Amino acid sequence: MMGNMLRERDQQYIANRDEDTKTWRILDTWHESLTGYDVDDDVPDDSPAIKILTEGEFIVLIREAARIGVLENAHLGTDEETPEGDFLLVNEEQSTKLLEMDKELVQYKSEINRLEARNRELELDMRDKRSDGYRLKEMAMTSILKLTAMSDVETLSKD
Repeated sequence: MMGNMLRERDQQYIANRDEDTKTWRILDTWHESLTGYDVDDDVPDDSPAIKILTEGEFIVLIREAARIGVLENAHLGTDEETPEGDFLLVNEEQSTKLLEMDKELVQYKSEINRLEARNRELELDMRDKRSDGYRLKEMAMTSILKLTAMSDVETLSKD
């Protein structure tokens, strides 16, 4: 039985990220409900041995753990044991710096939005400030194009 084999493990919890749904599944390998499963069986999501976290919940959990220092002394094994793509562990100083950088990023995005809006306003303004001569030339060119097109249609219809 799978449950009995899992209880002999040193590590109680296993976390896996589902790329499709952007969720994290955390399996309590020592949970009693796993005793009835065989090695080939899939553990359903509604099993009491599984906790599901959304991507946002997981990120906020890691940030809070880093902020209070829980992750500072965490040991995930040697570099060879740590799978590629694990999250970065940061101490409180690094966490503070990351939060400051996040605030700065929000300010930059806000400034970009403000500048883009101003740019749109200026473009509209420039269209309105064209000289009368420019508008007359534009209307004349449009009229010439229409007359030429009508002449071409007339010539083609006679043929």
